[in-house]
Amino acid sequence: MHCNSTVVVDWEGVPHAALCCWNNVPLVVTPPAHVELKIVETDPGVRGDTSGGGGKPATLETGAVIRVPLFVQQGEIVKVDTRTGDYLGRIGK
Repeated sequence: MHCNSTVVVDWEGVPHAALCCWNNVPLVVTPPAHVELKIVETDPGVRGDTSGGGGKPATLETGAVIRVPLFVQQGEIVKVDTRTGDYLGRIGK
């Protein structure tokens, strides 16, 4: 696909998404490879549990639900792969 114009936009929570337009009509929005989002709901974690196996569901501020390790807590900011929806790591609170 060829665009006659591409604009980089910053939406809240989605930095640097590329918007491809043809004759000023948006055709494709390409999100960044990852985003940082807050966990708004998840079960309590188990302190000291850093095992790679298992996991639990966590609801993000966008409403999306992803699987996170057991030690991740509600209120934390996590990095999420926009292509797969996979948890990539913790950023902080």
